[in-house]
Amino acid sequence: MEIIIASVVFVGAASFVVIRLIWYSMQWKRSGSMPKVSIEARAMKVRDKTGIFVKGRMGRYYNHSPGYEVTFEIISNGKKRWFFVPVKHGVVAEDDRGILTTQGIRFVRFEKRKSSYI
Repeated sequence: MEIIIASVVFVGAASFVVIRLIWYSMQWKRSGSMPKVSIEARAMKVRDKTGIFVKGRMGRYYNHSPGYEVTFEIISNGKKRWFFVPVKHGVVAEDDRGILTTQGIRFVRFEKRKSSYI
């Protein structure tokens, strides 16, 4: 009986993961045909992922997708959106404000507003 329950739980969890991957890949593909939208936003939460090392084959470690997980708050409506920002787009810090450009669920760029401090 326990084997049957464990099998059902495993198949259910695996099915959930596969369905989410299919859904996300369809959303990603559909985003490519959407227009780019630029809106004023603020970086609320930033998690640095540049130091994450993943164990690969033969016990070697490598840096996996260096960048940042950033939660942006849209200034006009207060909604929050999460994106992975690759390092090539520069450093993003909490409370940075600027123009966030997206294409569907894809991050395109974040142009920080120049500081008014002298």
